[in-house]
Amino acid sequence: MKKNLLVYTIFGIFLVLSPSFRCRPDDNDNHHYRIRFVNWSEKSIYVDCSIFHPDTIPMLTSERDEILPGKINNSTLSTFTSWESVFGADLDDRNLNPIDTLMVFVFDAELLETNPSNVEEALLLRYDLSLKDLQRFNWTLSYPPTESMKDIKMWPRFEKK
Repeated sequence: MKKNLLVYTIFGIFLVLSPSFRCRPDDNDNHHYRIRFVNWSEKSIYVDCSIFHPDTIPMLTSERDEILPGKINNSTLSTFTSWESVFGADLDDRNLNPIDTLMVFVFDAELLETNPSNVEEALLLRYDLSLKDLQRFNWTLSYPPTESMKDIKMWPRFEKK
């Protein structure tokens, strides 16, 4: 009986503390926890981000969501604290290390899965985003970038197709 109680207690603590089991709050006008990403390309992609600017390639996490062609992903760029807080715009959070740039990386999923160690070869695009950029695009990004996104800092630079 004591063993079962110990196992249930440990499992309960794990459940409470594990980020993968916590529910994210819902977005509202002043707090956004998700950045939607739309894949308009004809290939599957992975998306990752980094707050360590300047950074050329992020340390890819093992938990990536593949975004299939024509699909929208609402969770791959999500956080438990609001993005406004990460940028230091949320006065309630008292972020002592606010950022001014969020780098979002888009990778060719097939190339990355074929050769996981060659991240640079799989990199399709990098966005360098400010809080105002995210607000202007209503917390939604896409690959390839749309005409309305041409003024966002990105590498390679925006090309009309």
